[in-house]
Amino acid sequence: MPKTWLAQQEQASAELCRVHLAMDELHLEFRASLRQGMNFEAAMKAWSAGIRVVIDHDVDPTLPWLPCGKLWD
Repeated sequence: MPKTWLAQQEQASAELCRVHLAMDELHLEFRASLRQGMNFEAAMKAWSAGIRVVIDHDVDPTLPWLPCGKLWD
C-alpha cells in the first residue's frame, strides 16, 4: 500500500542524513533529519549558485547537528 503524504513527511522527519556544504575551500558537514537536509539544500540552491550541498545517508553520530535545524522543518 502506498504511503500517504503525511506518512512520508513523518518518515523524512525521523530519518537522519548527512549534509555536506561546500563553497570554494570551505567544507562543512552536519547531521539533520532528511526533511531538514532537503529543505536546507533547496534554500541554499535558491540563494547562491556557488554553494554546493550534498545530502546522503552516511551519518556519523559525532557530526554536529545542522545549526538552527528547526528552521528547516
